[in-house]
Amino acid sequence: MALLHESFGQMVLLEILSYAIAGGLACVPLLRPDLARIVLAACLLPQQILLLLSALSSFMAIVAGHYADLVERHSAFIAADQLPMITLALCHTMVLWRYYRTGRLWSAF
Repeated sequence: MALLHESFGQMVLLEILSYAIAGGLACVPLLRPDLARIVLAACLLPQQILLLLSALSSFMAIVAGHYADLVERHSAFIAADQLPMITLALCHTMVLWRYYRTGRLWSAF
């Protein structure tokens, strides 16, 4: 979330509010599955944006060879450390795409 924190700077309240809105909207598909598929996908979009920003921040740290707070580490170390976040963002993207295309979220691929 370093990229997100850099973009918000010292506006911590705005950062907390964005997480709360993304989390709240992500609950809508669970509470109201009867809504149109496009509405449900749009409710998950803020969460997806935050995940992709985090994955981008992780990728930038790998390429640069240091974290956002300028702690230098070998790129392989940073990649091993940040791989779960990148994997989560990619898997979340694939699940959302599948949900939007088929309307099925919980069934096996």
